[in-house]
Amino acid sequence: MKEAFSVNENKDECVDECVDECVDQYMDHEFHLNAALWARSGTTFLPVSDASLELPAGAYRCRENSCTVFFEKVPTVTDTLLNLPDTAAERLLVEFDKFWALREKYVEYGFTHKRGMLLWGPPGSGKTCAIGQMTQVVVRDHNGVVVFIDRPQLASACVGLLRRIEPERPVVMVMEDLDELVERWGAEHFLALLDGNAQTANVLHVATTNHPDRLDRRFVDRPSRFDTIMEVGMSSAQTRRAYFKAKEPSLDDATLDRWVEQTKRYNIAHLREVIIGIKLYGQNERSVFERLNSMRQNRFDCESEDKE
Repeated sequence: MKEAFSVNENKDECVDECVDECVDQYMDHEFHLNAALWARSGTTFLPVSDASLELPAGAYRCRENSCTVFFEKVPTVTDTLLNLPDTAAERLLVEFDKFWALREKYVEYGFTHKRGMLLWGPPGSGKTCAIGQMTQVVVRDHNGVVVFIDRPQLASACVGLLRRIEPERPVVMVMEDLDELVERWGAEHFLALLDGNAQTANVLHVATTNHPDRLDRRFVDRPSRFDTIMEVGMSSAQTRRAYFKAKEPSLDDATLDRWVEQTKRYNIAHLREVIIGIKLYGQNERSVFERLNSMRQNRFDCESEDKE
């Protein structure tokens, strides 16, 4: 019984070691060493010696099978994205556009053209919306590829292939809920992905977290990994006003002013529910705000208990 327990206890560790070894073997496989183009099979794109000249612009996740690692195109389904003033998305896109424009300057100074941005803040504050807008811009304006990372080792293998086939392609690597990813896969793999020996140029790393305090200082105190650390807080009055006007243009000034005042310290998710509750479900305005305020209070109570 003890021997059986010992085997099961180490099973996950053994599986991880085996998979890591397989990923390393992928990169040395003749199939990859001869890779020059992409072949398409539905939503899957495989490295081959003769096929598509480039990976179509879009959002992808890294996948693997018994033969290779590959990119799988994924839909980016979100609410209609709004360009709201005074938001993290607005600040992110300003730096985002500047990064791509400074490519030649990076080369002139002898720097690898890469940058890291970490967005942190409470759930629903707009981090995902900011990434959605960034994805639209890089695909539409830069013919770029956005890679949503589930596993760092697999992402390294996939992006390595992308760089072998398309060395100059703009790439954005997205790590949502970085603290949870690090807890699952380990800090070292992500540190290697961000600035290890296999660095690649023309890459922007963007990560999000609800809990920056849970991240190792090697992530938050090293500019070469995350150069910009941006708080995504609650919406400002200007943002709330713009959101309500965009979603419900028929609001009269008195109602708009009242809603903006009632929604202090609301995040984008709360603003969304104001519109849905009142305008779609026909709920009483007062009851909607009472319900949302109660939800917010419960969240703060839970956070206080966690700190204790």
